[in-house]
Amino acid sequence: MSIQTLSFKRVELPVTEWEKRLWNRVVKGERDECWEWQGTRNQKGYGTFVIRINGKQIRFIVHRLSYALEHNHDPGKLFTCHRCDNPPCVNPHHLFLGTARDNNLDAFRKGRNQVVGAYAKSGEDNVRSVYTREQVAEMRKLANEEGWGVPELRAEFGGSRGGVHAILSGANWKNIA
Repeated sequence: MSIQTLSFKRVELPVTEWEKRLWNRVVKGERDECWEWQGTRNQKGYGTFVIRINGKQIRFIVHRLSYALEHNHDPGKLFTCHRCDNPPCVNPHHLFLGTARDNNLDAFRKGRNQVVGAYAKSGEDNVRSVYTREQVAEMRKLANEEGWGVPELRAEFGGSRGGVHAILSGANWKNIA
């Protein structure tokens, strides 16, 4: 290892004290293979690792430590994403940094997070949609021609005050007249 300390989570980690212990819990393979973490994992399957610093235990996500060791810097607020979609993998060659949006889009493209795609859809195709296109058109017609307000529309069509207001203001269902 070329570095002596690693600044991570605003803490200077003395690498030599824990790096060997960390890698002893990894089954390493070739560069293109997953290197599986054999230690403790969290509920999502990501490896966790505890380092004691100044008598205080600090828990880390192992693939983030792996990335930081390989690149000699803390990923900070960025996500450490897996190209391999294998949560216990700590192979630094399988990891890349991205924003929350990058991570969600990556998951959606790989078929792991269909909810993101469903929320990204508009109108009736959105999983959270409460109304049909016809109901939205009728709501706008009643508001514009009959002077109905949010309370009357909610009484007739249901839904939340904010949802009905978003329809009337044009914030939601923009493609419906």
